[in-house]
Amino acid sequence: IDDLAEELKAAGWKFVSPKTAYSDPVASQIPDVLFNGQGRVAALANAMGVKPAELVQESEDEEYLDKIFAGCIIK
Repeated sequence: IDDLAEELKAAGWKFVSPKTAYSDPVASQIPDVLFNGQGRVAALANAMGVKPAELVQESEDEEYLDKIFAGCIIK
């Protein structure tokens, strides 16, 4: 985790306390989209026009999982 934090800081990310984060106006936004199951950030991105397919991890796709599972079956 320390390495990740250092890389994020080096990339210009800033860490703030939960109190600061939840006082930001974006924390009170509840987008009117049917994409809230992926979390607030994905819902906000979807409300701003990002396509749902770009916000879902490939491993959540049933077809993808079927292919992975089929490759793991011992015959």
